[in-house]
Amino acid sequence: MKPVPRVGMKVRVVLLGAERTVVIEDVRDDGRTVVAGGQVFTLRTLTGRFVLEGDPYYGSRLVLDR
Repeated sequence: MKPVPRVGMKVRVVLLGAERTVVIEDVRDDGRTVVAGGQVFTLRTLTGRFVLEGDPYYGSRLVLDR
């Protein structure tokens, strides 16, 4: 079972092997949109991952750790 995003949760932003830790600031659209580190990530139905809004499905992604 995947973790559910919630405000205050620490998450990782990953792009090409580089990563940084940020905190979720807002959760919108019943959990399908997440604001973290000042950036907006949307849940992609193709991959089931949160990806930076405006990026292709393989772009910067948000990783929710347990």
